[in-house]
Amino acid sequence: MGLTVFREQVCCQAGVKDRLLEIMLKMLADDRAGLPIDKILLKHTVTMLVELGVQGKNVYREFFEDKFLAATKEYYKKESTSYISENTCPDFLIKAETRIMEEKGRIESWRNLISKIKNRRQIRQNRRSKRQKPPS
Repeated sequence: MGLTVFREQVCCQAGVKDRLLEIMLKMLADDRAGLPIDKILLKHTVTMLVELGVQGKNVYREFFEDKFLAATKEYYKKESTSYISENTCPDFLIKAETRIMEEKGRIESWRNLISKIKNRRQIRQNRRSKRQKPPS
C-alpha cells in the first residue's frame, strides 16, 4: 500500500515525473558523451521505478523506458549523421561497434537489476501467499 501511495502522490505528479525523467535522460546523455555521472544515483532511481511497479502497473516501462528508447534513437541518429560526414566509413564502423558495446553494457546492468527486483518481488508474493493459505 505504501508503494502505491508514494507512486500516486509523489512520483506520478506531473512536475516530479517530468523533472525526474529530464534528469535521468540528461545523465544518460552525459554518460554517452563521456562525462562523469553518478551511476549509483541512476541505478537507485531505476530501482525505485521498478519497485513502484505494483498492482499490475509497470512504472519503469510506462514512465521511463519508452522515453529512454526514443532519446537513445535520437542521440545515435544525430551522432551517426555527424560522425559519418566527418570520418571514413571504416572509422564510422569502429565507432558504431564501440557504441553498441557501450549500450549493451548499460542495458545489461539494468536488465540484471530489473530481473533481480522482479525475482525478489515474486519471492515476497510467494511467501505472503503461503502465509495466507490455511493448513491442509
